[in-house]
Amino acid sequence: MFHRPVNKLLIAVIIILAIALSSFLLWTFKVKKPMEILVMNKAVQSVSRTEQKAAFWTLNYNRFVRITGKSYDHRKDYYGFFPLKPSSYKEYDVRNIRFNDIDSLVNHYDMAWFIDTYGLSYGDWYGDASDETFSRMLYGGLNQKDYIYIREMLLRNKLVIAEFNFFASPTSDLLRSKTEELAGIYWSGWTGIYYDNLDYTKNAELPSRVVNLYKEQNHGNWPFSRPGIILLNHENKVLVLENETHIQVELPLITTTADRAARYGVSPVTHYPCRFDICYAADTSNVISYYELYPTADGDSILRRHNIPSRFPAVIGNFDNGPFYYLAGSFSDYDITMFTSRFSGSRSFDFIMLRDMVGSKGKFFSEFYYPFISTVITDYYETAIQQNMNR
Repeated sequence: MFHRPVNKLLIAVIIILAIALSSFLLWTFKVKKPMEILVMNKAVQSVSRTEQKAAFWTLNYNRFVRITGKSYDHRKDYYGFFPLKPSSYKEYDVRNIRFNDIDSLVNHYDMAWFIDTYGLSYGDWYGDASDETFSRMLYGGLNQKDYIYIREMLLRNKLVIAEFNFFASPTSDLLRSKTEELAGIYWSGWTGIYYDNLDYTKNAELPSRVVNLYKEQNHGNWPFSRPGIILLNHENKVLVLENETHIQVELPLITTTADRAARYGVSPVTHYPCRFDICYAADTSNVISYYELYPTADGDSILRRHNIPSRFPAVIGNFDNGPFYYLAGSFSDYDITMFTSRFSGSRSFDFIMLRDMVGSKGKFFSEFYYPFISTVITDYYETAIQQNMNR
């Protein structure tokens, strides 16, 4: 008697489908956590809403839902800038906090999450790179209504999380000062961003305006071709820290003490590949994690000349006026596949696939962003929201 050979490919497909189905069912029947979260993002540049996918993925994976029981939708469940289809028409809508709605919003929402308040310039949205229009703002900046809403949320002991550009331009000096005092955090005037290639003839992502500014300030020179970090301040001063020439470690590192790494479930040391703010905490005991730049002698000279530290806060948690966390970078800007948030255990596969990709957004998401945000929001839900629901 002859037996047909086993189709190994078919067996593999069946096993994968069985695992996927089990994972989806585990997620489906996971207990939902109802919590109303006001998400604000003024810097969404595409209809895909890439700039906030990591935030909504984390909410959905952990089964945080609206009071209605529906999962959060990264395409519509937020305030701020809304690009409209088709994207080629360059049409948009905005959804702002209004004065008359502040009391009702504070009553309705359990938490606020300001992902990015920078907004968009005419150059960002319409693609005009000329100096005349590039920096002229189309929409954005923290405003008085935002500030009052945040203040009232904190007064009621409701969680507020804020990210990159919360204090910087185009927010006015007066509002920045008031917000800094409320948060106990002070902006240095500098922001930075890592690029894997500083050769502007080969890297289309390098902003021509920033390159031109540096050339104007350095006799027409741009002698950089390796990876590195570009620093820009509120007066349009540009500094470049090139790998090997000015910094010993290619990317900024985020370091966290062992006890706090265990508390939030994050890696004690992880590479950070995106934009960041250089800020200071009024109380250094509130600093949870630090950025480390590791300059060479030449790099240290540049930093000292401009009063820029090589070590500065990456994450700050201040509870003096209410639970407030500041992530001093564009932490939520990661184009993760939203579909996978509906499969329990999918993070394990991410970790296996991303473990060797040093400096990738995916590795940062897996090692730092996801565990930190999950811990903060889950702890808040269990200690504040759920206890109130059970009273």
